[in-house]
Amino acid sequence: MKHPRYGLTALFTIIAILFATVSPPAWAQSTKAGVDALNEFKTVTYTSARTAAGAVSSATTVLTSNGTNVSNNDTVTLGSKTYTFKTSLTPTEGEVLIGGNAAASLLNLIRAVNHTGTPDTDYKCAAANTTVSAASAVSSNTVTFTARTAGLTGDALASTEAAATLSFPYTTFSGGGAYEFDTNEARNFAATLSAANRSINLTNAKSGRRIVLKLKQDATGSRTVIWDSAIRWSGGTAPTLTTTASRSDLIEFIDTGTYWLGSVIAQNFSES
Repeated sequence: MKHPRYGLTALFTIIAILFATVSPPAWAQSTKAGVDALNEFKTVTYTSARTAAGAVSSATTVLTSNGTNVSNNDTVTLGSKTYTFKTSLTPTEGEVLIGGNAAASLLNLIRAVNHTGTPDTDYKCAAANTTVSAASAVSSNTVTFTARTAGLTGDALASTEAAATLSFPYTTFSGGGAYEFDTNEARNFAATLSAANRSINLTNAKSGRRIVLKLKQDATGSRTVIWDSAIRWSGGTAPTLTTTASRSDLIEFIDTGTYWLGSVIAQNFSES
């Protein structure tokens, strides 16, 4: 009886199967474990707000309408400029024509901020807003505005309204001072809050990781944060941070791969 002959293709297939069933060498496993161990005990301190890639974000805000049109003399303030809705232009600088419905009025506001559309017809503004730009269109009764300059200065821009049908989430823009803590970089992070409405984001989720974050109030204190929407808090409520100047809080997060399970370790530390 003749022995069966195997072609090269079959031989390579057998070799591939054998290698696939062999565990990685011990040195490769120990190297990976060593990297994980280093990250476990490493602490990264953020001295300024930045994204995980080192970029600086631009602050934003969202103006929301309840779907009812604005009224004559309702106002919206963006940065240092106030826009006044009018049934007809008088015309005075900063006026915005009220449209046939809520969306049309918001569109005229967009045009006024960006200095597009038809000046002296849709609005009365000599130039575009120097510190704020607007989205090009109304989306589901909302308009997003973005600081023209990235970074912390954008968080100080005013976003207020005097209109029963309009609302902003905060009285200033937010997100220009976002902290994005890259959990591939370390497991422990520290940051000093130097302004209100700092966004706190965690990136590169991987199930099983335990992250500890130390947040310290600056010399002014009473700084607030906007937590990552993927955080699920113990008891369902985000913690109230210590407001005392120069005091610190420790917050723990357990990474599920989808959510960050957050809870307070301890608060009101003095480091002096």
